[in-house]
Formats: sequence, C-alpha cells, structure tokens
Amino acid sequence: MRVRFRYVKVGKVRFTSQRDVARMWERPQLSFGLALPTGCESLAEYVDVVFDGTTGAPAPDVAALPGLISGFLPEGVEVVAAAAVEHDPSSLQQQVTSCEWEIRLRGTAESAVSELVGCFLAAERVPVTRERKGRTVVDDLRPSVSHLEAIEIEGSRGLVAVTATQPRGVRPAELLEGLTVAAGADAPAVGPVVDRACRTKQWIERDGWRVEPLPAGDGPEVAARAARTVVCA
Repeated sequence: MRVRFRYVKVGKVRFTSQRDVARMWERPQLSFGLALPTGCESLAEYVDVVFDGTTGAPAPDVAALPGLISGFLPEGVEVVAAAAVEHDPSSLQQQVTSCEWEIRLRGTAESAVSELVGCFLAAERVPVTRERKGRTVVDDLRPSVSHLEAIEIEGSRGLVAVTATQPRGVRPAELLEGLTVAAGADAPAVGPVVDRACRTKQWIERDGWRVEPLPAGDGPEVAARAARTVVCA
C-alpha cells in the first residue's frame, strides 16, 4: 500500500536542508518530491511511503496518519493530508511540472517591483549565470516562468510566480536576479532581495489538466478535488 503525505515546512525549520528533512522521515521505501531550497518555507511538500503488508498486520487507517505522524516531527513540520495512491513508475520529482511561489521582498519601492515584473514579462530572453555541478553556466529563465505578478504579502511588497521544474527549477533568488537582468539599464541601483519565500503549490499537468499531487485536507474528498483542478490559462 502506497500512501502519499502532504506536509508543511514553516518557521525556523526552513533553515534545515532537504537532507536533514529526509532524516526526519528516514525509513525504508520512501520517495520524496522536489527538493526545497534551504531557507525557503513550503505549504506543499510531498513524500510517498510504502507500507509492507507481508507481515499480516492490518492496513493503516490513512485518515488518522496525519495527526499521528505530526506528533513525531519537529516544530514547523506538520502533515496536513494523506491518501492512498496508485503505484506510478515515475518518481514524484519527475511528475511535478511546475511550482507556485509567494516571495516577500524588501529593499525597493512597490512601483519599482511592478516595473521589474513588466520588464521580465516583456523580455524575449533573460540570461542568468548559475552554478551547476561545479561549472558556471548561463541559462535563459524566461521560458521557465509562466506567471509573474507583483502583489502585497502581509503588508509588504512581494511576488507570486509559477515556474517550471524542467529542465531545471528556478530558485527565488535566481528569479530576482532575472528581474534585474531583464530591466537592464532601467534596474534600480539597489534591487529587491528575498525576505521570505514560500512554495505554495506543486502541479502535475496531464492531458490539459493541472492537479496537485495531493490537495490539503484528508478523506475521500481529496481525490475528487484533485480531479476538478484545471490548468489555468
């Protein structure tokens, strides 16, 4: 029996690495989703767990698992949903095609943030320098950002962005670098920096439909809500 869990990672625990988070859960037959950059929060992290039924033990009460498991996890990590899922030969990392981020900013005026977003959306290419496996490479970020807008988050300037995960994901700091690159000579002398970044959703796109690997909440309505989630234009 394969059970998928959705969990959050907020507060001080956001400074633990993906490897440290894996150790919190570490047991045989676990499959984690996309790695979360250290220092970022998330409302939509996932892990699949295979329960071994060969011992003759009864199947777990899936609805009760979120509350049971959360009690054993550090403060800031909480399971918010669980549901049995069918086996898929592809990993969670391979299935997820895009992510939604909310990024709270500091260091520049609201009007400047809106102008930077406009420059990015109007640009044909947004080349940024990245480190990949010890090598410096130049990637074009523009095709990887399908939605970007300036918003207010808890009284502060911010961004909401939808970014692709393939061929490589976009970190919040890389996105801000892309804003400055796209603005060119019009970029402010002191650009915005990330105050806090939170991954709010992960998406799987299949046959024109976009679904979350597991919506928040538990019980039989989870699958029904997932089936009704459509790709946004």
